[in-house]
Amino acid sequence: MVRIPDAVNVVSLDTHALIVAVPLDGPADVSSSLPRSVAADVLRQIADQLDAQPCPTAAATGQPCPIHDTPTAPTRPHGLDDLLATIADQMQQAADEEPATPAEGDKYVKREDPDEGRVVTVERVWTADDGHTAVAYKWHDPRASYAGSACPLDVFHRTYAPATEPADQ
Repeated sequence: MVRIPDAVNVVSLDTHALIVAVPLDGPADVSSSLPRSVAADVLRQIADQLDAQPCPTAAATGQPCPIHDTPTAPTRPHGLDDLLATIADQMQQAADEEPATPAEGDKYVKREDPDEGRVVTVERVWTADDGHTAVAYKWHDPRASYAGSACPLDVFHRTYAPATEPADQ
């Protein structure tokens, strides 16, 4: 028989900085609007806090719990340490592989259609008060006196790749 939940929670990265879903079966799912190294650090802090929390009996009585505070009792569900360590390591590896922030004058090439192969030149890079970085860029279009745009850094990196050769555009 399939169990139907009484309620379903919906969260968004518009309102939450880090979302971790750990199903009973299958791999965990982590979504974050934080830089990967920051999210990995937050997961490590969560793991440390779980270690530091007393069991409800110990918290209520002020005495060590005879069940949970024994040296052989696990402080977390079996496998959670490995899961959190794996997620933190993967996020740290991804952070180490994150592309560098472009500099003014850098050339990038559009990855996909429309306009695949179009070369753009970075005009400005800035960080807003909320910590998000954005990129303004331009490209040569003989039909217009000026052609340019701006977008968040993560969108820019998904859309454009560093140019392998200098281009005069």
